[in-house]
Amino acid sequence: MVTKSYKGGFSLMEVMVAVAVLALAVTMMMPVIPLGLERLRDMRMKETAVWLAEQEIEGVRQKVFSGITAVAKQDANVSLLKKEVKVVDRSSTLKEVTVEISWPNARSGFADRQVSLVTLISKNGVNR
Repeated sequence: MVTKSYKGGFSLMEVMVAVAVLALAVTMMMPVIPLGLERLRDMRMKETAVWLAEQEIEGVRQKVFSGITAVAKQDANVSLLKKEVKVVDRSSTLKEVTVEISWPNARSGFADRQVSLVTLISKNGVNR
């Protein structure tokens, strides 16, 4: 009696089907990659903008109350970011400071992206 010895492995057809399925999956993922990179860039810009706005707010808080005035629109230290500081006198002892950081949208034709931080600064400081 002759017995065939079976060696485990994949047939050529199984390998070809697996490669086809893998190729299809990779092809389906291709459009998602640029969108993910765009979102990553946008989140990095937003993180930088928030940090820059926080630094500006802290700088304003360190000033003497009478020295807190509006600043014209200017370039920030980081490329592509534009910074604007607005100061509104709410009363003789209270000022509202708004810091807006904006940057171009990665998608052309869309409005610029923006982060705004607002704080109130009192002449008398904070009561604790």
